[in-house]
Amino acid sequence: MTASIPSHRLACVLSEIGRLRSRFEAEREAGGETAIDPSHDHSAQFIRDHFGDETAARLVEIHHSTDEVPEKAALPESFRRETYLLMAASRLASAHHRNDKSEPVMRLQNVFNVVDGSDTRSKTYPLRPLSIDRETLFPRAGDEHTQSDVEGYEGLWNGLTEAVTEVHRYETLVHLLEKYTWCIPASPDTPDLPLYDYLRTTVAIGDALYYSDLTTADLRSLAAGDTIDQQCFSLVKGDLSGIQSFLHRMKSPDEAQDRISKRMRGRSTQLWLLTESLSTLFLRHLDLPCTSLIWSGGGQFYALVPPNSSKSAALDEFEQAVNTRLFERFGGDLFFILGCASAGQSAASFPSLFQRVARDTDERKLRKGSSVVSVLDSPVLEKGDEPTEPCPVCGGEKAHDEERCSECLRQEDIGTDLPESNYLRLDHAQRADAHFSLDLESLGERLSWRFVTEPEQADHLYSVNSTDRPEKADRWGFVFTGTTVPYGGGIDRVWSFTEQAGFARSDASLNHVVKMDIDDLGKTIAACMDDGVSRLAAISRMLSVFFGGYVNECANEQSYAFLLSDACEDCHDQLHDMESRTVEHRRSSKPDSAVYNRPTDEAEKSLHDDCIERISPIYIGFSGGDDMFFVGPWDEAVEFGRHIRRELRAYCSGMLTISAGYFLSREKYPIGRAVEHAEERLEMAKAYSDDGITKNAAWLFGKTRAWESTDTSPDDRTDRSRYRVRRVTRNGGTVPIIPSRVSRTRNGNRLGDD
Repeated sequence: MTASIPSHRLACVLSEIGRLRSRFEAEREAGGETAIDPSHDHSAQFIRDHFGDETAARLVEIHHSTDEVPEKAALPESFRRETYLLMAASRLASAHHRNDKSEPVMRLQNVFNVVDGSDTRSKTYPLRPLSIDRETLFPRAGDEHTQSDVEGYEGLWNGLTEAVTEVHRYETLVHLLEKYTWCIPASPDTPDLPLYDYLRTTVAIGDALYYSDLTTADLRSLAAGDTIDQQCFSLVKGDLSGIQSFLHRMKSPDEAQDRISKRMRGRSTQLWLLTESLSTLFLRHLDLPCTSLIWSGGGQFYALVPPNSSKSAALDEFEQAVNTRLFERFGGDLFFILGCASAGQSAASFPSLFQRVARDTDERKLRKGSSVVSVLDSPVLEKGDEPTEPCPVCGGEKAHDEERCSECLRQEDIGTDLPESNYLRLDHAQRADAHFSLDLESLGERLSWRFVTEPEQADHLYSVNSTDRPEKADRWGFVFTGTTVPYGGGIDRVWSFTEQAGFARSDASLNHVVKMDIDDLGKTIAACMDDGVSRLAAISRMLSVFFGGYVNECANEQSYAFLLSDACEDCHDQLHDMESRTVEHRRSSKPDSAVYNRPTDEAEKSLHDDCIERISPIYIGFSGGDDMFFVGPWDEAVEFGRHIRRELRAYCSGMLTISAGYFLSREKYPIGRAVEHAEERLEMAKAYSDDGITKNAAWLFGKTRAWESTDTSPDDRTDRSRYRVRRVTRNGGTVPIIPSRVSRTRNGNRLGDD
């Protein structure tokens, strides 16, 4: 493995890993137990024991032993440069970082404290490997921890050391570091900065410095905290425009209704995979590792690169290659922009860095017309002689003898396969069975993705919504993404939106289409940057964990139980008297009703997994970064939105707020239009202001209201009586109406138009 990883990179990414061991051993020594000398450099020894890289180990030893590097005569010039590089990267990664050798054992404070400078030291994270569950992810008061600090640290250290014995790839090492060091602080001066985010930022800056034109003297100045005139590194922002148009594109809403639930799920997943593809190929184009990526989500990514890699020509080359392929494949719906800003001097330049890269990206968007002309002139877009016609669903091109275009068919395949997939396969080649692929022919770069149920041989294999590594998986990592949909329950497929609407607690078949988004994310980013870019890395990662992974847990908490035909008598009796809902499905074009029960918390513990099938009524259309949209039976969706808001508040100790837009939709109302209406209502919610409170609201049932007015009790998940829908006769027909508490305020509008 060490032959493929430069020594400076290995030294940066493992420079402080010894803290994991020294803290619990120092604690044991203080308690009179036998311990290794806490001054022993565990980081360097870890490198020697597991990777055999003596150069990287020596770099770390010198970094920890003194602020001065031995004289030039004692060391080769290249080694001296790398030593100062490690010191400079460590300093730039966090403005408050220090290199104590012996520290008391400590727990990580809430990473969101930095948003408003709050000091909530009473709540800290459990010392557990990363896992997508509430017991692991949420900070808690000191007396609520069930494990001692020493036991926690020792368990993490033992887990990491055992896992890395079978590591042969850099990316696998990085994911293992996230799994085992996400929950411990980088240093006493940064009690709310995870060690993992400090390490990955250190190596990102270290790689940028290594491939820059900075001399040993320049790096020595940076390591000492002095300013220099040269640029240290650049921040590049990749921005995918036209996301809304892509998600909602359909030529004929009526034609699009067939298999629309699968297609919408597949289309949003395609968008996520496209963003992942762009960031992956961009780093490969510059020959940089995965740790150079600071943020990825919502159609955007940020990467730290060497200043000489950010020249306009290099960015234009990659941008042009991407847009040529996007235009050929998706027409004018999607367009890709790369913005750039360079940083120099010291960490003091970080706060303005994101403002400058945002300005550059916006300016390049204004000039994208010239890029469009270049794409249109590209010979890659010349058409063949095969006859085509518009796809009846999305308006793209399809063969004359096909029902739908290849993109729509791929999206339906994703929507079908995703709910039962446990892994995501990535290959840097074209694969005929790929769910999504991207080929940048002019750059010689291509990749293919496919969701699979069992581990398969691939260039990279990712566990989906799990941090468990399959046996013999060499190039491995993990990803989090919203995958929950109503699936199964006597039918071996994803439910249609019509079936989902029939789940509502009323005679009316209605769905809520909902968009939710973090408030004032720009201010959050600005608050992070004062202490270095590692703060932003930590905030973005923790938000991705919540919106990419934990929302699935929230959706599954609202699950109903479907009693299997061979269920035992005990399970049958327990569910018999519980809340139930009847849904009419279609099997082989014939209607067939099924009953679903909501288990109580007590019953949930005693029900047998082989007697029931659990079905969540929530359909997560997209979730990642800092936002999400979902569809649900109208009353279940109201409860789910409230639940997400409560959980986010607990997750970040109230430091962040979220707003939502609800659109009440008839069962066959075009989903694309419904999502657009939900987006409009989200903007109304973000304009909310009342008694000094701004945003942090929901547009629901005809008006914008504070969340508190929709949430009378944090535990009334089964109390839906106030959300009843009744039916009345009007103009010879029967229509649903929403009474008093939740009545609409805009007279004359039909359901589906609010």
